[in-house]
Amino acid sequence: MEIAKTDDEESFKRMWMDAQIRFEERTGQGLLRSKNQSLDHLLIELDKHFNTRDSENGSKNQRIKESASNVLKLIELLCGIAAQGASAVFGPATLCFNALQALISIPSKISKFHDDLARLFAEISASLKLFKIYRRIEQFAEIEVELKQCTHKVMIVFVDICALSIDIISGSRLKKIKSLGKIALFDNDSGVQDKLEELKRLVIQQGQISDAITLEHVLRSEQELTGPVRKILETLKQDSQSSGRLLEAKSQEILDEIAETRVALRTVDARTEALQKDADDRKGERKQQELFSQACKKLSIDRESIQKLKKDFDQIRGDCLQGTGDWLRNIDVYKSWSDFESEVDSPLLLSGSNGSGKSHLAVAALDDLERRYSVPGSSALRLSVAHYKFTSDKKLSHNGAVREALRTMAAQIAEKNLVFLKNLCSRLESKDPSFIKDTDIEYLSTELIAPTSMKDTTDIAYVLFFDALDQISSGEAANQLYRAILAMKSSRIRIMLTGAEEDSPALFEPSKGSLDTVAKIRVEDHNEGDIKRFIDSEVEGCEVLKGNAPGITRIANSIRRELPEIVNGNFDSVRQMLGTVEDAVKSGSPEDDVMELISVDTLKNKHSTTEKLVKKLEESLNVQEIKELNEILIWTIYAIEYLPVDTMRAALFLQTKSTPLQSLEDKVSQKYSRLVQTNPENNNVFELRNSYLEEYFARSKRQEHIVDAEGNRDPTISMTIRIDGVKLSKVQTFLWDLSEKVVLDKFTFTESLADSGHNTPISANRIEGHLTITRRCYEVLVNEPNEATKVIARYALVYFSTHLGILRNEMTKGRLNDVEREEVVKYLVYLLRSPEYCEKHLTPEFFLKQCWTNDDDLSIIGMWLRDTDAWGRLKRKETAWVKQAVSGEEFLALALKDVAAMVARHWLCHRTWSAELPYQWLDVFLDRWASGMVQNRTIDGTYRGSDIKDSDGKTETIISQKDLPQGLMTVSTRIVRAAEWVENVVKVPKDSLWYERLGNTYLRHTETEFSIKAFLSAKELPSCSWRVYEGLADAYAAKKNLGLALQEMEVVLAKLRGKQERSATERDELVKCLIKAATWQIGNNDVAIKLLQEAMQLDEYNYQSHYEILKIFTRTGLESEALKLLSELKMRSGRDGSVTQLETMLIEFSKWNYSLIYFELVFYAARQHDVFQTILEIIERAITSAREREANPELADLLLCQGVALARYSSKENRHESALTRWNEGYVLGLESGLWYNCARLAANFVFNHHFSKVQIEQTAAHEIEVHVEKVEALAESTSNPEFAPALRLMLASLYTRLEKHDAAQKLLLNDLKTGFDLLSDNDPENDYLGFATIAKILMHTGDDLNALSAWSLYGPMERRREYIAKGAQDSEEAHSQGEVSPSSGDGNENISRICNGRCSGEDLSWEESVWMCKVCDDVDLNDECLEKLRNGTLPISTCSPDHEWLLVPSWADEYRATGKGRVRIGGELIDGKRAGGQIVLVEEWLDIVKEKWGVDKPLLTILNDNDKSK
Repeated sequence: MEIAKTDDEESFKRMWMDAQIRFEERTGQGLLRSKNQSLDHLLIELDKHFNTRDSENGSKNQRIKESASNVLKLIELLCGIAAQGASAVFGPATLCFNALQALISIPSKISKFHDDLARLFAEISASLKLFKIYRRIEQFAEIEVELKQCTHKVMIVFVDICALSIDIISGSRLKKIKSLGKIALFDNDSGVQDKLEELKRLVIQQGQISDAITLEHVLRSEQELTGPVRKILETLKQDSQSSGRLLEAKSQEILDEIAETRVALRTVDARTEALQKDADDRKGERKQQELFSQACKKLSIDRESIQKLKKDFDQIRGDCLQGTGDWLRNIDVYKSWSDFESEVDSPLLLSGSNGSGKSHLAVAALDDLERRYSVPGSSALRLSVAHYKFTSDKKLSHNGAVREALRTMAAQIAEKNLVFLKNLCSRLESKDPSFIKDTDIEYLSTELIAPTSMKDTTDIAYVLFFDALDQISSGEAANQLYRAILAMKSSRIRIMLTGAEEDSPALFEPSKGSLDTVAKIRVEDHNEGDIKRFIDSEVEGCEVLKGNAPGITRIANSIRRELPEIVNGNFDSVRQMLGTVEDAVKSGSPEDDVMELISVDTLKNKHSTTEKLVKKLEESLNVQEIKELNEILIWTIYAIEYLPVDTMRAALFLQTKSTPLQSLEDKVSQKYSRLVQTNPENNNVFELRNSYLEEYFARSKRQEHIVDAEGNRDPTISMTIRIDGVKLSKVQTFLWDLSEKVVLDKFTFTESLADSGHNTPISANRIEGHLTITRRCYEVLVNEPNEATKVIARYALVYFSTHLGILRNEMTKGRLNDVEREEVVKYLVYLLRSPEYCEKHLTPEFFLKQCWTNDDDLSIIGMWLRDTDAWGRLKRKETAWVKQAVSGEEFLALALKDVAAMVARHWLCHRTWSAELPYQWLDVFLDRWASGMVQNRTIDGTYRGSDIKDSDGKTETIISQKDLPQGLMTVSTRIVRAAEWVENVVKVPKDSLWYERLGNTYLRHTETEFSIKAFLSAKELPSCSWRVYEGLADAYAAKKNLGLALQEMEVVLAKLRGKQERSATERDELVKCLIKAATWQIGNNDVAIKLLQEAMQLDEYNYQSHYEILKIFTRTGLESEALKLLSELKMRSGRDGSVTQLETMLIEFSKWNYSLIYFELVFYAARQHDVFQTILEIIERAITSAREREANPELADLLLCQGVALARYSSKENRHESALTRWNEGYVLGLESGLWYNCARLAANFVFNHHFSKVQIEQTAAHEIEVHVEKVEALAESTSNPEFAPALRLMLASLYTRLEKHDAAQKLLLNDLKTGFDLLSDNDPENDYLGFATIAKILMHTGDDLNALSAWSLYGPMERRREYIAKGAQDSEEAHSQGEVSPSSGDGNENISRICNGRCSGEDLSWEESVWMCKVCDDVDLNDECLEKLRNGTLPISTCSPDHEWLLVPSWADEYRATGKGRVRIGGELIDGKRAGGQIVLVEEWLDIVKEKWGVDKPLLTILNDNDKSK
């Protein structure tokens, strides 16, 4: 035996000798040194080399230190195991420590590799934490040879990784590629990644060996085991009939028992992050939206821009005809690209000429992919699709647009994918605001799209669609896009590109880019079927080609027959040809002439045809009409957003300064219709008649540009008189007459020839267009607001800088002359230095869009102000201001200080806007400012640019060190920062209004304690408004202190009641406060009723008060009073006298969110009275009106409510079928209108409940059951939206479970379950509660009630998470065993963000309360009282069905007290809906049980493993 040991030891020594040789060859250093390293010495070295106080890399250094320290401790443990029993002094730990010391001792070069080192140590640490061998040393005296050998190999791989890293950072490889730019440890040719993969394989191998040996020891040494393990083995022996199956099951139980016992013996408790649910509207939606807003803010993305992209994308989708792109499925290139099981990682390019339908084809292809992979059970892949379109207004002449594309796509994926959103927020949290703008494009692309931190979510794939690549200029921008695409190459990512080859051929030549291969499909070669469908659709929709006249029929048939070959796959050519034919038919051309137009020659002369059209129109218009049309064309083509009629009318007023007699709509339809039209389906916005007109005008030549004298730099008039061969007498006479005219002012002026004749052309050149819009915007901003132009003022304020950016791009191409450049700079400086002009036109959009503080605007402003050659028209003070702004490091602080001060005054000194709006703008401004200051920090810790001089030469401090962000800032800290900045810079007095506005800001961000303090301060100061008391009352109410809230509200009511003459605004405020006070009168219904009656007397048309009093009447048994009120409303006339107040109230309800809540209260109150029939008639009239107006959102809500009225309160025999028809239509309309939560979701629930109830009926035949199942399946497949579809799948799964189709239910929800596990393993503890909620819902809807209860018990309050984070591993097992674990650090009655859906009180449920959860519907909870009412038919709201099954989820606090943190109760049995028995295990073990049951692969890294093993 000794010989065997010695042989093994010699084998290990040889392995280490080889490792030492490799290390020396790669690094030039030996592993054995005169002074070998110890663990303590290396920890000191880590602290020395990775200083966490370093201003630039502090956070990175901290991450590296933590990961490296974890690696060192694990290395020490495992190397000790490897050396166990060695006869000689053999120290693998020393060699590993020496290798690591050599790596971290590399000089300053190492700072360039902080990110890679952090990732390296994190990956090593993650792998070593899964090493199971250290679990065995506490039970067995000896370690088997196989495990020792595997351990040695792991340590040697670690040394090899260190050697490769040293070689890259400081070795010859860095010198060789120094000129090529930055390199990384994880490049494909570095070798580090391969070694990491080898490390992981070894870890998995040792795990398999360890498990096998553990089982062997258990089975061979049963006599050494005691307690439960021995009893299990005895049971195994006694049960001989089923020994095979039982042995396997019991052996697994033994392993679980051993694992639990060993973990319990450790000194550090298993650490699981707290699980909680923040306040949200509907179980996480609000929290998700808040997170998405945070992500957009970090990405510098405007949410409205994302919605606009989505709207444009949906518009294209809506334009696609049935069958568009079906031919793609037969193209081999596409089949390979769309198959995620293939190894394809190259992008797919859809190329073709402009107008060939590339974008529409791409959208159809993406829809096909989403349908293919969203079919329940069809694939284990979860698809995330994002798209971005490059436009001519965003030419990629710099990095900005490429980065914008990446961050926009990341935001789109995050909006749809909660796991990705959480991961993205976690990654961006530690990033500097300049990260998006300054980091390498390769790193940015991989960090934003499919980051390595999500490598465990291998069943998530990404499809990225880059549209209109032909808008990218060749050069650096195209190269950047190629580099980004190359960095993202992966079998999990599919990239689709579209572009017109003729416009930018350089993009499609691989030799000029970085991509080896680009799979190409030329659209025109395959899209004949799409063209034919489009021609048929256009011909059928063309008015002049309708009818039965033989000539018209022949023309239509000729178009269908001949046009597909003529247009050669181009949709624009179809439109042009049809437009030409239509004009010819309208003008009365003979049939033969029209037939001749249907030819290739017509298309070849497209430009000349358009030119003839324009010339012909010119001849029919006078000069003023041409000028007006030119203005319309400019705004239609070059405005950033489409302009509706009223906005266009305001734009024309800026040109003419008068209102024409003929309406604009008539002029467009009668005179300008050949070029422009209004779209009645899109808010009557202006559009070009044909798409090719934009290209025609954009490429047209510039007209001679004449600058007004008023705007010229030095307006002068000069004249040269030349006299040649004229008699002296004639010269004298001429000069005398000239002098006489000058002296006597007898000159007469006539209109120039250009203005008097028809020489004014129809023109809309691109540069002239943007210059014109810029001038109009400036004009409207510097003038006083007026009714005629106020709608265009909003546009001017929001998009002025955007047009400056477009002009800047044109200027870089030499297309602006000096006078125009000077003009632009003057406009910009004037507005920045005098923000009072913009102030007069402020709108909410200015604040919400972060105008002038977003990255694009800042870049544009900076480029224009730094253009010193354009300062010529600036005055002395203006020039001095610009010089100071561009010379300092703090450009933002200097250029926008005056604007920021104006916004600050609107925040704390005025009530014009809600306090939240200007605060949001200022908060972003200070983030940008502070980010710049951090970058400009000097060696001695001071900050450049912190002092400036005002226009009078006085020095003032505009920022200090305390204004800079110190790590992650809380909301309250950010508000304090902003208030201190206002106090220091704006220097306004801190009066009562100041504190009132500050309190409102805190309250808006749910910082109630700070809000209360601010309002109390406001009360102590003079001129305290009643609004202070109202704000304080709201703050107390938010804290659930209704007593104090009512005290403060009484002061408000007294002040408002005491006013002798109340304005309409004050009356409305009094009514609002009366309603608030009434809703706070918990248990004091008489007082509440009096307050509401007072409100109704003040304003009988405020129907919120009517709703509140009806609610009190129905809840307190005063149904006769409720019926009396409805009857009175039926008899009263409405405001205009045409309808009753009852009808007016119901119409008002239909416009409110969740209108069903208000309608059903009325239904319930009137259910047994003739008023109910009146209500049905009112709803029917409202539905008819909504259909006529095509008001689909309103119609969807009304149909939903009408269905409930019929199904629940009507006595008609076919009421259920009638209701089902309404709900089906309401669901479709609600889904199309984006009304998911307050309409479509409710309609879907009712549709599902109808079919579910039919299946429940025993008499239902089998074939009828299948019909109902198919209906529910169609409902579940009706949308693939990740926000909506999971709820539908849950309901379908519950139906499958009811029919005992358990496999179908699990297959349906498998991907959703994986999403739940992903949420637990994404390194973000704050969203674990969502993960457990997702898992709980799935288990509950698939009949696994006991495991569902386990999951719900882990769904805990905010305090639980905070407690864990604060205490960490400090809490000991002893505290748990002695029962000292508290369910929360605060009030045990703290509220959960779930409400009883019976709406019995409207109060949130408490964590101390149990709740009944529906196992059929999604997110329906009831307390005992409301469930009883539901079952006996007395619940006054349609929330569920009495025939559904319910699960009683016990008090979370009780479960937590029983289990303690990190543990969960599993097993047992359900008795009367409650769990009895069971055992308490680690959360990690329970998760493994669920994963095994569902066949979910365990991720390499999970939060729970991390927390457990890091201890």
